[in-house]
This record gives sequence, structure tokens and C-alpha cells, in this order.
Amino acid sequence: LRNARGQQLAKDDVHPNEFGSFAGAFDLPADAAVGDYFLGLEQKNGTSSFGIAGTSVLVASFRKPEFQVDVRAGRASYVDGDAIDAGVAASYFFGGAVDGASVDWSVLADPFFLRPKGFEGYSFSDFDYARQAVVRDPLRGKGVTTTAATGAATIAVRAALKAGEGPQRFTLSAAVTDANAQSVAGSTQVTVHPAALYAGVRPTSFLAREGQDATLQVVTVDTEGAVLPRHAVTVKVYERQWITVKEEVPGGGKRYRSEPRDTLVATLGATTGADATARVTYRPAKSGQLRVVAEVTDAKGRVARSATWLWVTGKAFAYWQVTNDDTIKLVADKDRYEVGDTAELLVPAPFAGATGLVTVERGKVQTREVHTFVTNSERLRIPIVDRSVPDVFVSVVLYRAPTREDPVPRYKVGYV
Repeated sequence: LRNARGQQLAKDDVHPNEFGSFAGAFDLPADAAVGDYFLGLEQKNGTSSFGIAGTSVLVASFRKPEFQVDVRAGRASYVDGDAIDAGVAASYFFGGAVDGASVDWSVLADPFFLRPKGFEGYSFSDFDYARQAVVRDPLRGKGVTTTAATGAATIAVRAALKAGEGPQRFTLSAAVTDANAQSVAGSTQVTVHPAALYAGVRPTSFLAREGQDATLQVVTVDTEGAVLPRHAVTVKVYERQWITVKEEVPGGGKRYRSEPRDTLVATLGATTGADATARVTYRPAKSGQLRVVAEVTDAKGRVARSATWLWVTGKAFAYWQVTNDDTIKLVADKDRYEVGDTAELLVPAPFAGATGLVTVERGKVQTREVHTFVTNSERLRIPIVDRSVPDVFVSVVLYRAPTREDPVPRYKVGYV
């Protein structure tokens, strides 16, 4: 153990137990130097040793705070465009106000997901797993002000969402520094909604068949998750195609790059009933992936969007995402099942004409079968039996022999 000055404070020989671990302790002296301490682990090799692991820990002096900081907002939630009325109050523990202190405040945003009770299976966010790496700036405001004679200060910021952004949770933080250079911080959180209401959406099954109706359920709720009957909802269906190309990488070799391209293929309308729910149907024309977006507009013209997915099986070749590893993502038609149900699973392969080993597992292989996958969007039917409780894993190992067009043997592995 070395302190921030590089001085060795302790050294000891340790012997791991039968689990390969050990523990120890070291009491810091009262006059210990502050800073980053380093704890290193070395392995002996005869008369020499070499480092194999290490970590650091911060040692700091503690000064008991003389005052407290309270940050509060007028409401727990706001809608896009509202003004957030937030304030800072700094007071000494003996009861006096911290007058004339510097206040350094900031507002940071993080995505928020509404989860109304009773509608857990619905989507209330416009989330796109293929675009989750979009760069965004979480800082929504910052400033410096001074406390008044009452110890109070005001944070002025708007509940503003960026274009295409869903609901956010704003964290309002303030650090107050008094005349003695002591800094104490406080924070609070508020939720910012894109509109005064939401439209939740879910399919009755995540899997659909080309040429057959797929049913979509919608529900309208307020920002607290309470149902709002009789509201118009627009449901837009986008066909997602994955455009896949092979590109050279630095140093030689090639990699696949798959980019999604969405095309609007249908716009459906519905009005929720007395129970705030409604249904719409859509008949997909071909196999592939569909992105379904439900939109609802509030009295001020603000729009909230929620999205879900449909995977369509059929005879036509489907353009699924192609990755650079040997995995595929199997898709189940539902989130959960009961004994006696039959789970239907989509195998979205990048090639057709494969042979696959299908196993049902948990701890060990329960069943195994060999299937022929004629298309690249075949379905599997898995019976849910007593021994499936509480869960099972379905594995598919695909193999496709070389062809004239593609002389390289291909294989993929998928789990769900």
C-alpha cells in the first residue's frame, strides 16, 4: 500500500483460501497524507515478483458541513415547453440563512420510460434498438447566481425536449459555496413529457404472417399513467429493410455494415373507447420487420410517440440485420407463457436453405430436433410443459452448405 506521495505504508504476504480470495485491513493514521492511494498485488516468482493487479482509493479530509442545501421544483412533472419553477434554499444548521453565497447550478437529462400500472405489456416510448447510439447532449442548462438575504436563489430553465426526443428526467443540481469556501450541494428531479398524454401500443403477437391480419392494441393515458378515454390515435406502419454491404477495414479484411431504412407503408386511425383502449389491424404484404409507431396529439399540438415491432414470416426472402459475429436474435411471439401454451419463435437467418439443430435447455438439454429451414424466416413451435417452469432457453444452430453463389459454408447460433 502506497500513499499519494509514493511512500510505502504497508506490505504483507497473503495466501488465497480455497475459493481463491483473501481479505485484509489497514488503519490510516490520524496524520495520513490526503490523495490517491495505490494498493498493488504482486506474485512472487523465486527471488523476484511481478505485479498482477492493482486499484486506487481516494483518501480525503472531511470537514463537517455548517449548512444545508435544498433544491425544489414547483411540480414533479412538466410538459415540453413549460417553464420549470425551481428554487434553491441554503440555511445554516443553527437556523440562519446563507446570505450572498455563490450558487453554481446545472440541469442534466436522462431518458424516462413511463410504465402505467395495468398496461405493462404496452410500449410508451419511441425506442429504436437500432439507433440507441445516437449522440446527444445531456446538459440542458447551467448558470451561476447568488443567494438572497433569505438564503434563496432561483433556477431558470425551460422543460425543452430536442427534436425526436422522448420523455426525459431532468436532474436539477445546485452547489452553494459560502464565505468560508465550504461547498454543499443538493438536487431534485422532475419529469419532462413530450405531450400532456401518451398512446401506448402493443401487438397481440410479435409475429405475423404475410397476407394475414395482425392486431395492434392501443391505449391512451395521461402523464401519471391514468387512463384517458376517447382520444384519437394515429398508427403508422413502417417497413424496415436492412441494407447490408461489405466494406474493407484498415489493415485488410472486410466487415458487414447493416443500416436500417424505414418506409411508411400504412397510416391507420383509431379512437379509444370508454376504457381508453382500441384495436387496429394491418395485413402485411411480405415477410420482414415492421416498426409500428402510435402518435397522439394534445390540445396544444404537442405529439407523443410510442413504438413497437412486428416480425413477419413468409415465403419471400426477408432482409434481416447482418452482424459480424456468428449470432442471430431469435424472436418469441410473446413475453411470457403458461403451461399448455405453444411458443412460436422466428428464426431470422441471413440465408435460406439451412439445416438447424433446435434444442430446449435449462441446465441441461431437455429436447433436441433437427429442422430444415427452407426460407430465412421460418417459425418454430415449442410446447410449454410442466418442466418449462420457470423458464427455458431455446437454441438454434444453423448450417448452410456452400452454394455456387456463395462457396463458403455458413453457420449461425441463436438463443431466446
